[in-house]
Amino acid sequence: MTSPLQPPRRTALRTGLTLGASMVWPHWLAAQPARTAERPDPALFQTGDLVWPKPPGAFVPYAGSPTRQLLVTEPEVREEEWNTQRVQFIRDARQQAQGLSGEERDYLLRLANTAETLSYSRFFHQYAGDVSPDDFQTYGVGELAYVGHVGLIEVDPTDQQPYVVEAVYGRNLACTSCVQRVPYADWLQARGNVLVWLGRLRQLDAAQRTAVVNVAKQQLNKPYNFFNFDLSDDRGFYCSKLVWYAVKQATGIALDGNPQARRLVWFSPLQAMKASSQVMLISSPGNYRNL
Repeated sequence: MTSPLQPPRRTALRTGLTLGASMVWPHWLAAQPARTAERPDPALFQTGDLVWPKPPGAFVPYAGSPTRQLLVTEPEVREEEWNTQRVQFIRDARQQAQGLSGEERDYLLRLANTAETLSYSRFFHQYAGDVSPDDFQTYGVGELAYVGHVGLIEVDPTDQQPYVVEAVYGRNLACTSCVQRVPYADWLQARGNVLVWLGRLRQLDAAQRTAVVNVAKQQLNKPYNFFNFDLSDDRGFYCSKLVWYAVKQATGIALDGNPQARRLVWFSPLQAMKASSQVMLISSPGNYRNL
C-alpha cells in the first residue's frame, strides 16, 4: 500500500489510509441555525460548499473513549493496517532525513519520533474527535467509531448538476486511492445510508469559492496519502488536507487559523467543521457526534 518516497520538496511521505466524514452542530458554529435534514437539499448547493458524510449510528470518539469501542466502519482504516503504514512512515522518514540537513532534517526526525509514540487509540481521538481537555466528554455511546471525511461541492455550470471533489482511499468511482470528481448522486449511492452535513465558506464570493474548487480539481488523480503532514505538499492528499490546501492556495486563508503548513499531526475533517470563523453550517442532521 505504501509507495517509495520522492526526493524532498517540502516533505511528503507516502502511505495510504482512509478517511470518511464528520460534522458537529454545537455552540461554536454560526449564529444562524442550519436547516435540519438527514441530507441537504441539492438545491442549496453552491460551488465551494463542503460536505461531511457519516453513517448513522457511528460515533466520533470523545476524550476517554475506551479502546474497545474503536471499531471502525467500512471502509475506514483498521488498526493493523494503520500500524503497518505507521511503521513504514517512520522508516521512510528516518531514511530520508539521512540525506538532509537543517530544518528539513529536523522536521522529518520530529515526525518520525512523534509517529513512533502514537498509538492507534490516540490517533483516533486526535484525528476523528479533535479532542482537547475542554472538549466533549460525554458523547459516544455507539459501538462504531468513525474517522471522518470531507469533500468539496462543484455545481457544474454546463448542466447545473452537483459533483463532489474529494481525496479518497481504496477503489472508488473514478479511480483508486486518489483525488476524484464524481456526481453527487453517484457519491450518495456508493456510500449507502449516510447522513450528510453541508457547510459554506464564509466571507468568500462565488468567484473565490469557484477558485477553491478549481485548485482542488487541479489535483485530480493524484494519490491518496495519509501519512503526509505537510499541508502545502501537492504530491498527495487525504480528504481534509485537500480542502485545507485548496482554500489556502485559492484565498490565502488557513481554515484553522494556522498558516504553518508543516504539521506534526493531521488536519482533520472535524477541525474544518469547527472553523467557525471560516465555515458556516447550512444543513445538518443534528449533533454529529451522537447520530
